[in-house]
Amino acid sequence: MPIEHLAPDAGPERVALLLARDGCCVVDRLATPELLASLQSELAPWLEATPCGTDGFSGRNTRRTGGLVARSRTARELVQHPLVLGAVKGVLQGATNFQIHLTQVIAIGPNEPAQLIHRDQWAFDFFPFPSGYEVQCNTLWAVSDFTEPNGATRVIPGSHRLEDGLRFEEKDTEPAEMSAGGVLFYTGALYHGAGANRSGETRTGLNLTYARAWLRQEENQYLAVPHETARELPEPLLRLMGYARGAYALGYVDDLRDPLDALRGRSGATSLGDLAAANERAASRRRAKPGARARVISEREARGRPRSAGLSQASIPIPNPWNQPARRCHRRRTFVATATKPTFLICATRQSASRASGSTASLRPGRRCAAYSPRGGEALGHRSSRSPCPRRSAASFRPASAEDAGGRSLSTSTAPGSCHAPADQLTGRRGFPDLARTEQRGERALHDQALEPSQCIGALEHARAVP
Repeated sequence: MPIEHLAPDAGPERVALLLARDGCCVVDRLATPELLASLQSELAPWLEATPCGTDGFSGRNTRRTGGLVARSRTARELVQHPLVLGAVKGVLQGATNFQIHLTQVIAIGPNEPAQLIHRDQWAFDFFPFPSGYEVQCNTLWAVSDFTEPNGATRVIPGSHRLEDGLRFEEKDTEPAEMSAGGVLFYTGALYHGAGANRSGETRTGLNLTYARAWLRQEENQYLAVPHETARELPEPLLRLMGYARGAYALGYVDDLRDPLDALRGRSGATSLGDLAAANERAASRRRAKPGARARVISEREARGRPRSAGLSQASIPIPNPWNQPARRCHRRRTFVATATKPTFLICATRQSASRASGSTASLRPGRRCAAYSPRGGEALGHRSSRSPCPRRSAASFRPASAEDAGGRSLSTSTAPGSCHAPADQLTGRRGFPDLARTEQRGERALHDQALEPSQCIGALEHARAVP
């Protein structure tokens, strides 16, 4: 799928629409050459003093300089660009507030290999946000030309709708090529990564990202910008930096003071926030989801693709992060999620890893594990069931053997470790210096889900096959 390009006079509604559809788009010529020259002049000494990365993810030939609100007047102007803020508001709709997540100039030097394909929202401790619920909206301004040879960012349009923890290669991606002054918009759920710089020049981009205000910022703006500098900045920028309540009763200072009042040492009204506005927001969300108490999902929708696409019928329950019950209706052969949030149930299996032998491997749950209640610890779908919850017992999943045309039993062939948790892929993620600990966290998450690595393959193959 190609990356759609827009003219600089495009409206924020159009940008937000493309981000909802494709997860990314490019707005050409949004920054003037004069603006870029000013930015480069202000950041050159800081960039020169920044050491290169220490691992493959941050890039051993790549410099990453942050703290741009304090260091560059031009960066402050770009952070508040009306088109950007309008598009971010459209993408992060439903949020009481949003804030700057990161300000960073990225200079990728020659001979830098391609970066691991990843999602930026993995920075939030790998939390599995529901598909379609965007928590982050990003911009990457082209300070120099972005071309495929010099390492233009590579994206997978539409991948913001896929499952978490997938592994991709460069051939699966598209280069976001654009001239200097263009801007790549992309969501926090989009799979992407810096391309390999095979040229003799440095590719420079300005990464300005935004997130819902109830999430922690990747770059700590309260320390990145000294208080002496912050007190001189305009209030709209300060609130965008995080000197504001994130929501009702969230982000006040000591005796219910507004953060801006505390920063500037002034007296002001003390309260938890606007209660009437909070109640109205909660009521509007309830009105927007009148049927959220029960959502019926067909088996074909759950599978994503017919059996001819390489998937056969078997049920692999994916743990429900909201701890809500689910049940399977056998008569109508549908999955019914009874909750304010839908339970994840995926019907998918993986064809055998040893295709040459003609064998197949399917993963099907135990007799009483078609659906389950994480809260009650009981498998559902059978009235008299009292078996342990599959979330707590990996043994409740058993590999299914298959028979060939001659009736011989064929054993499964699935390599352990073929399922890659987000932490397994995110080797070198900036902001996580202890990579071994990060990998352990990913392994614990996999264990908590009661799915062995080889048993996850079906679900991951299913997610990768979703159109």
